[in-house]
Amino acid sequence: MQSSVVPTTYKGQPALLSVIRDVTDMKWAQEALEERTRELETLSSIANILAKAGTLEEKVTRVLGEMAQAADADRASLRIWDENEQGLRRIASIEKEAKGIISPNIVRDGEGVGAKAFSLGQPVLINDYPSSNLARSDYVEAGVKSAFGVPIKTGDRVTAVFTAMSRQPGNFTLDRVRLLSAVADGIGVLLENAQTQEALRVSEAKNKTLLEAIPDMLFQVRGDGTYLNFVPGSEAEPLAPPEAFIGRHVSEVMPPEVAKLQMASIERALQTGQTQTIEIELSQFAGTQSYEVRFIVSGEDEVLAIARNITERKTLQEQLIQAQKMEVVGQLAGGIAHDFNNLLTPVMGFTELSMDQLAPDHPVRGYLQQVQDAAERGATLVS
Repeated sequence: MQSSVVPTTYKGQPALLSVIRDVTDMKWAQEALEERTRELETLSSIANILAKAGTLEEKVTRVLGEMAQAADADRASLRIWDENEQGLRRIASIEKEAKGIISPNIVRDGEGVGAKAFSLGQPVLINDYPSSNLARSDYVEAGVKSAFGVPIKTGDRVTAVFTAMSRQPGNFTLDRVRLLSAVADGIGVLLENAQTQEALRVSEAKNKTLLEAIPDMLFQVRGDGTYLNFVPGSEAEPLAPPEAFIGRHVSEVMPPEVAKLQMASIERALQTGQTQTIEIELSQFAGTQSYEVRFIVSGEDEVLAIARNITERKTLQEQLIQAQKMEVVGQLAGGIAHDFNNLLTPVMGFTELSMDQLAPDHPVRGYLQQVQDAAERGATLVS
């Protein structure tokens, strides 16, 4: 009730007028407004934290700090459901003073206030913690007197839980639990978005590392022949910087005959869905270089072109082919020499026998000597 006294006159005499009003509804409305204001302030602070740059761990820790402050808790923790562990995994915890409240990394169903709130899907408040059947002996020894858990939902699904503890009995009021419950409903989506963004950031970083480690040049090309992206490759000598490709058409960058061949391959890849492979030659400072280019469909109207410099490989292949040719020629020459030796052997043998049958001054002996000398020279050439 609210009363006020107003001076007045009554029948010509001074008097006081007392006015009494029932302000119960107004006080309730004011308290509701103050609670809503605190809720919005907490949510605003949390939204600002999640919107700023930083790792997921840093953001979650700061969010937890805001919630712990709003709860006036000595210790608070955030846990998310871990499918692999089939339990609630602690992702962040905060404590005003380090006094031995050590929570396990994984909490199973029914183990404590947080797990109970998670399984019920509604807040659980305990203001006489030591006598509760949800109390943990190590928490009791650490001096915990009151605790509560608030489920965090994403849509209709409970995905996480906020747990607060205090060393003061009866420290948590229903109003405070309602405030944190309202805040929890608001941060469920924010936390999930932050986790998704962090997972995306980590994935992009891994992909970037993998792409940079690939020795080949990678081109992302639209179906009409426009370059969308270019990764030079870790070992390849880049044809040109990325800005020389991105946003430009194949025909603007490549020689006409190469551009025509690439466009035909892009069209075939998109039409058939099969990888197309071509070989091209480009003139560079180091001379003419050979490339093997594979076109792989990577989207509805996009292909990934993987270009590998095969100049050295082709040079080695040509050298191998030449060596194989020389080996064949060597084998052929060896065979001919062997056969020629076989022919010369009886010529030299019979010539020598004939000379032995003639007198030293016989006129034919000189001719036979010339045959013998020629055969020996022939044998020397193929030996």
